[in-house]
Amino acid sequence: MAKEMISSGAVEAMLAENPSPGESTDLVVQVLDLKPVGSTNTRFTFMANDGKMKVKAMLPTAIAGEVTSGKLHNFGLIRILDYTCNTIQNQPQK
Repeated sequence: MAKEMISSGAVEAMLAENPSPGESTDLVVQVLDLKPVGSTNTRFTFMANDGKMKVKAMLPTAIAGEVTSGKLHNFGLIRILDYTCNTIQNQPQK
C-alpha cells in the first residue's frame, strides 16, 4: 500500500471554487478536532488541514460509521473525493 501524503494547497483549492458535477478531486487532508454534532453521533465536524491552511468541514452521514468504528479519527488522513463549499451568510467564512 502506498503511503498517503497530504495535498499541499488542498484547502486553498477547495475554497477557490467548487468542482464541476462529475469532476473528481484527488485531495488528501489531515483530520483535526473531530467531534460529533448533537447527541446522535450521525454528524461530525472537523478541521481539514493541508499543512498550510485549515478549514472547518462536516462529514456526510454515510461516513459516520467510520468514525464510530474507530477507522477515522483525529490526526488521520482522508481523501476528498467530492465536496461542496458553502458560504456562511453574513460572515466572511466558507
